[in-house]
Amino acid sequence: GGGAGAGAGGKKNSKKKKKGEGGEEDGTAEEIPKRGVVGVLSDPAAICAAHGLADGGGGGFGPPDGWKDALIIDWGASGLTLSRIRRLPDGSLSVPSPPVRDASCSGRAVTSLLVEHCASQFERRHRVRGVLESRRSKMRLESVCEDAVRTLSQGGSSSVTVTCDGLYEGLDLTVPVSRPRFDMLCGPILRRARGLMEGQRKELGGGGEEE
Repeated sequence: GGGAGAGAGGKKNSKKKKKGEGGEEDGTAEEIPKRGVVGVLSDPAAICAAHGLADGGGGGFGPPDGWKDALIIDWGASGLTLSRIRRLPDGSLSVPSPPVRDASCSGRAVTSLLVEHCASQFERRHRVRGVLESRRSKMRLESVCEDAVRTLSQGGSSSVTVTCDGLYEGLDLTVPVSRPRFDMLCGPILRRARGLMEGQRKELGGGGEEE
């Protein structure tokens, strides 16, 4: 009889434990304060906030007073993204249309153009072939070309020399690249990017502010 009682008691305690576990879970959920979602901060809105556009403008180098529409330009290694932002009367920010993205205008595409140019000059000078077919040579060339693009993009240099010791078959790479040459190489990408930006500015009615 005692054993049966103990067994029944064990089952009862087991049930209580299950209830207790459920109660703990429910209690934890009840302890979490119920908070409403104030808003979701998208990337374009975050850029606006970082540059003071969310404050409605001001003097100095800040945005103009009373601005209503802005074109946010995010141009990086993965591509070009254009986002339209509208400031509502209550000061909140909205995205009236989906962002426009173009991966063909990426920083990687610019680097690839310079890589192909340097490889062509290298092969012509040394009368060799297959520089870009060598994985190691291509990776090394991409690395030095990325540095060259970064230097030319800063605007402080009128030219740069792309160098790489022993790039291919023990031969050294030395290719001077002037800014006019660089602009010519990037011409198709720059024209496409400008066309996309102008299209978005026209949709803004010509009153968009760039950040």
